[in-house]
Amino acid sequence: MPKLTLDYSLRWDYIQPFREKYNNLSFFDPNGLNPGAVTSNGTQLKGRLAFAGNGFGAASYGAPYPEVRFKKGFAPRLGFAYTVNEKTVVRAGYGIYFGQAFYPGWSGGMSQDGFNKNLTLNETSLGSLKVPALYLASGISPDQVGPTENISSSADNGQTPSLYRPLDGNRRPYSSQWNLTIERQLPQSFTTTISYVGTQGTHLPSSLSPINVLNPNNTAITALGSDLAVNYNSPNGPATFAAHGVGVPYVNWAAQMTGCAPTLAQALLPYPQFCGTLQGLNEQHGTSSYHSLQIGVNRRAKNGLFFLGSFTYSKLLTNASVSTQSTNSVGTGNSGAFSPFNYTSRDYALAPDNVPITVQISIVYDLPFGHNKRFINQGGIVNVLAGGWQISPLYHYEYGTPLWFTSSACPTNVQVPQFRQSCIPGILPGQNPYLHGRNGFNPHTDGRFLNPAAFETNFSQFGATGTGSAVANLYGSAFQDTDIAFTKNTKIRERINFKFMANFFNAFNNHYFVSQGNGPALPFVTDVAASGNSFGTWNGTVSSPRTIQFAGRIEF
Repeated sequence: MPKLTLDYSLRWDYIQPFREKYNNLSFFDPNGLNPGAVTSNGTQLKGRLAFAGNGFGAASYGAPYPEVRFKKGFAPRLGFAYTVNEKTVVRAGYGIYFGQAFYPGWSGGMSQDGFNKNLTLNETSLGSLKVPALYLASGISPDQVGPTENISSSADNGQTPSLYRPLDGNRRPYSSQWNLTIERQLPQSFTTTISYVGTQGTHLPSSLSPINVLNPNNTAITALGSDLAVNYNSPNGPATFAAHGVGVPYVNWAAQMTGCAPTLAQALLPYPQFCGTLQGLNEQHGTSSYHSLQIGVNRRAKNGLFFLGSFTYSKLLTNASVSTQSTNSVGTGNSGAFSPFNYTSRDYALAPDNVPITVQISIVYDLPFGHNKRFINQGGIVNVLAGGWQISPLYHYEYGTPLWFTSSACPTNVQVPQFRQSCIPGILPGQNPYLHGRNGFNPHTDGRFLNPAAFETNFSQFGATGTGSAVANLYGSAFQDTDIAFTKNTKIRERINFKFMANFFNAFNNHYFVSQGNGPALPFVTDVAASGNSFGTWNGTVSSPRTIQFAGRIEF
């Protein structure tokens, strides 16, 4: 028998970008010229609505989708197992694993801008009566509908384009994974494993790189201060623009901007003819890094007892979105809180669902009662009542999940959303952020869990966005849970068995300040500008109460 076993392989992954079969698809083209956004000297601005394929004249994109196809999805795999002796085995492996091409949302990346028209019909007044907008028997008249299509590169001007699929959106996300494990047989039917497991995520779905935003590091822009929010159509609008040497981006711009205000900030954007930040639908610019020590102890079933225990010590850092469909301006830190011009200094932080220490203990024990057992070794009705019982306790412990902090009183974000950055407060030195310890908070006697004096709170100065990381190195309270299952097997005949189960989830009905089943939600108010001076107080979120479940089934 060889001591060394070696496995190796190479996989190639390719997924074509999503397309519509008949090219009835439109999308934002960042490089195409816009015939509806022409400067006074006759120059067309870049950025237009493009239509898939070649069948739509000058508005055609010339390809069925905007993405450049990614054909370098090579994924090598390598692993080995080495038998040191009859009781010890060493295993290790490395591999690259590609994820799917992802297009979040119900549309699946298929925009119909220019193909479909939204029609709004309203009832009218006739004296004290109301005249219906239409009668179902008559339907909608051609005069009410007008043209049903607007195949024009300028169709979205003044609005927010429904979809932006980045040119590199087909660059597949992948993870590099490696591990080293030592397995050892121990006395009394026990075995143990000690493992180091690491993962590096690359090109992960993210919300880091919108392309229609202002640069907060450009002092020529930030020097304009609150004037960035001045509307050109306001009484002092033209004078404010002129005072700062800013002209309208193109002819008829102010009148065309119906989807958002034609402010000074809007005029300075890379694509002033469009509202919104133009966040890539299938952007994949995120990264992550995971390292862990994993220890397991296992006792195979013997004398009616099975035992499995595990301990994990880990750390997960990331700047990828918590949700691949998330573009939140506040909350969960990583998505939409930092400008793409300077996010790298603060956005790469602990993952909101990072749990540094996890312990799990599982036991299955056949109770020694009944026929052929140690106690009450009888048949008949005594065995029917006392025999066949099994108890299975399961204990789970988590150290806690990290907290993240925001400030809703953020003039930089409120006045000038074109910066696309929010206020993320930092923790002040020399202050204890916990008022009663990490696990000592009592909602009946303690007003707050967090100390307001330990956090940045003043963001009144325009341009200040705090010093905090997307997710703080500060953890909430720990979580413990004990589930217990009782199982009774009763033989009716040789091949027929009745199984009764009683399951007690959170058997001791303990409650902890965590949110289970809702992702990394927080049980405390972490907005330093929250109304009513409520920062640091409990918001009522708590772990699930005890649940009891009974079931029975016949097995044959």
